[in-house]
Amino acid sequence: MARSFASRLVVGLTAALVISVALETRAHEGLDLDIEQSSEAIRHHPQQFEHRLERGQLLRLAGRLPESLRDLEQARRLAPHEPRVLLQTGITLAALGRTLQAEQALTACLAHGGRWARTFAVLAQVHTRRSHAEEAVVAYRESLRLKPDVDVYLAFGKLFESLGRLGEARDVYRSGVEKTQAELLTLALVRVELASGRPEIAMALIDEALRIAPVKTGWLLRRAQVLEVVGEPRLARSTRQQALSEAHRVAQRHANSMAFTQRAIVYLELGFHDAARRDVEHALALSPRYPAALELAQTLERQSLPQGTP
Repeated sequence: MARSFASRLVVGLTAALVISVALETRAHEGLDLDIEQSSEAIRHHPQQFEHRLERGQLLRLAGRLPESLRDLEQARRLAPHEPRVLLQTGITLAALGRTLQAEQALTACLAHGGRWARTFAVLAQVHTRRSHAEEAVVAYRESLRLKPDVDVYLAFGKLFESLGRLGEARDVYRSGVEKTQAELLTLALVRVELASGRPEIAMALIDEALRIAPVKTGWLLRRAQVLEVVGEPRLARSTRQQALSEAHRVAQRHANSMAFTQRAIVYLELGFHDAARRDVEHALALSPRYPAALELAQTLERQSLPQGTP
């Protein structure tokens, strides 16, 4: 169970070298200031829809969805056919779970000239939630035709995976890798190859990623997981030891939350739970709101794990 959790976290941690949680705090502070400035603009120019539109977007980013929708509905009354307003209204409605209304707003956005990649991407998500799979496929394809985007490739591929259409998921991820070179898409492709019973192809993808990756910890853990699938537990163990050596190197060089959390995951996969806890504590001391460290800390707290040391 612990190893399965650690394996899931590897996907998120391999994609980036450094994640600055300070940006999150700064973003919230900046949002508050921006919302205040938009409110002032609305007071001075109440009939200009752009200010309502802007504040509606900012309120959604701040998680204040009902307030966001109120501003966007007011903007829509001022400019009923403005595609930017229709798009933002659709996005907020989707975030509120009001999928039918979101679909209507996004369809209106398209009808009034808002044929943007994001419009099709959000519409695809809405179609997916409403179990309209084929409509979602069409919308995802159009979104990616207009603009290749890692998150859209991931969502599109996961749709096909959920439908059991692994060959089409593979094609989506491969196309995404070719267009964006994103590690997250390579990881998704590895997952599909394993699910398709083709571990040798998954291994080839991992080995190529290892060849070029500046930080190899996550890919070494992935390689260990594939080695276990093909019945090589000793090689899997030694590969995890390699991952630990790499994690030590990165932690000594960077000593940030990302590095400590990644090393904690390696410790957990090796069964060294005390060491994993220590690294999670270091990560949270540096960045108390770092999501991966918080999730790992909660898992370690929930589970009655045997004690281990490296």
